[in-house]
Amino acid sequence: MHTIDQIREEYQRLDQIVGVNTSQLEIAFSYQSVYQYGCCKYQKRGKGIYPYKILIASFLQQEEEVFWDTVRHEYAHAAAALLTGKNQGHGPVWQSVCQAVGAIPSRLAGTCAAQKEKRNSQIKYIIVCQSCGARYSKIRRSRFVDAVLSSGGKPTSYQCSCGGRIFRCL
Repeated sequence: MHTIDQIREEYQRLDQIVGVNTSQLEIAFSYQSVYQYGCCKYQKRGKGIYPYKILIASFLQQEEEVFWDTVRHEYAHAAAALLTGKNQGHGPVWQSVCQAVGAIPSRLAGTCAAQKEKRNSQIKYIIVCQSCGARYSKIRRSRFVDAVLSSGGKPTSYQCSCGGRIFRCL
C-alpha cells in the first residue's frame, strides 16, 4: 500500500531534476474516483495559474507501475504550471517535463485491474440491445436507463450503433 509520504519523497526527487518546488502542493488520495486516475487542481494567483492540489485515485494503491506513472503524470502537470504560470494541459511543455521525470507523455494511462474491479462492483444496470446484443454498463440511473425501464420492450428514442432501438435491462 502506497502512502502520501512516498509520493512526497518522489516529488522532492523530481523537483531536483526539473528545478521547481512542489512542497506546498497538497497531495491526497481520492476515494470517489471511478474512472480518473489522477487530477492536478489549479488556482489563479496574480497573473498566473498555479497548482495547489494533486489527487491520486485510491484504487491505484495496489497497482505498482500504473500508480507511479500516474504520480509522475500529475507531477508533470504541476511542474509545467510552476515553470510557466499556465495550465499546460497535455501540450509540449507538459510532455517535456514527462520525459524529464520518466513519465509516459500520454494523456491516458492503461486500464489497471483494480479500476476494472472497482467499476464492475459498482455497475447497477446492464442494458442489452435486442438487435445486436451490445451491452451498456451503467453505474447510475440515467435517462437512458429510465427510458429502457419504462419502454416495456417497445422501441425507445435511444439508438444503438447498429440502429436498434429496443433494449432490455438485466
